[in-house]
Amino acid sequence: MDDPADIRAVERYLDAWGRGDLAGVLGSYHPDLTLVWPGSHPFAGEHAGLDAALTALAALQERTGRRLDRVVSVTAEADHIAAEIVERWTCGEVARTLRFRTCDGRIRSCTVVEHDAASVDAELSRS
Repeated sequence: MDDPADIRAVERYLDAWGRGDLAGVLGSYHPDLTLVWPGSHPFAGEHAGLDAALTALAALQERTGRRLDRVVSVTAEADHIAAEIVERWTCGEVARTLRFRTCDGRIRSCTVVEHDAASVDAELSRS
């Protein structure tokens, strides 16, 4: 992705998330947002459309108490923006790579790549 606006859109989102600015986070999402989570846990799969994505994010938040702990890096790749982040969950730190695609200055898609997929699957599959 050659457009610096793509990186700025992701950086604005991460900044808002890190500050706990819900309005800023929501304003960063494109109406056609799609979230893709890998794994075999209940949240795994594609959540297409803003309503479906927000429902999944709210459920994950309720389940994990997650918050953005730190941003390790944000880089432009060939067809996406990659953000290496660490989240703080009630169970501890979770390192992830978020692969973003943007449209009209907002996040259109996010694919999660877990650094320790087996641990995340186990944590999210607990009753």
